[in-house]
Amino acid sequence: MFSDKVLLYPQTFLYPSKLHKAFEYFSQIFLLKLPVSDRRFNFWERNQLLPKIKYLKIKKLSKKEEEVLEKEVRLLQEWGLNFRTPETLKYLMQFKKVTEDSLEEYLSIFKRNQEIDENFEEVLRIKRALIILSLAEELDFFLYEVENSLKEVEAKLSEFFQEKIIGEDETFEKILFGRHPKEEFIFSENLFNLNLRVFSWKILLPHLNWDEVPFPKALLVTEKVLIENWQEMAGTLEEISLNSDIIFFRFNKPLKQLLDIPETFSFSFPNETQVFLLK
Repeated sequence: MFSDKVLLYPQTFLYPSKLHKAFEYFSQIFLLKLPVSDRRFNFWERNQLLPKIKYLKIKKLSKKEEEVLEKEVRLLQEWGLNFRTPETLKYLMQFKKVTEDSLEEYLSIFKRNQEIDENFEEVLRIKRALIILSLAEELDFFLYEVENSLKEVEAKLSEFFQEKIIGEDETFEKILFGRHPKEEFIFSENLFNLNLRVFSWKILLPHLNWDEVPFPKALLVTEKVLIENWQEMAGTLEEISLNSDIIFFRFNKPLKQLLDIPETFSFSFPNETQVFLLK
């Protein structure tokens, strides 16, 4: 029997068109709650997706700490604007120590007293992972918005040329986009820095508050390379195409092993794992 609740992995943002396809099969999709997740609240609500989304939170992360991390993500985004051109990047890399020191000034986590804080290293790992995934979500959402903007511009140009200049003409697209096929304007949804996202999840999974929600028995992924890695590691017990967009896999390993969750995580997992690949 297929699970009707899935955990989106390893991203925390998915195009609404894909989510609507997924909700044809799933009653609920779990997302990791990040410091920037509240920025998506209105977006999910506008797209009528909010009721079916459930957030997984980090244990013992206060609202104040979330706000501090959200601010630091924003500051990092602003700091990263220094590297927008090859010229500025080359210049700043000549003063690497100054650049690194300026980054530490942005992040409050580096200002903790390491000598009296015995949990410093663990806290640093958790917050670093949260910041990495937050920046990844911001990038995914930004690319989604850019793609939508390009589509709108393309549609307006098409309408303008047809109405004001050349009228109805089958050669229009060849004239306007002769050197760039239309498909090149549609961004690939492949995840950037996939390995870094996976590594960050490995750090955070043992610290999620599973007391609030039941642990999802299945994963929802969009990256085929993950499926290939797990097939090599665990072997596939079952593979079923549910439709043209979703393929179901059943692996002969518990989720704990597929995600390389540390042994210190005491949660009990089923011996097999269900994974849904969303194209």
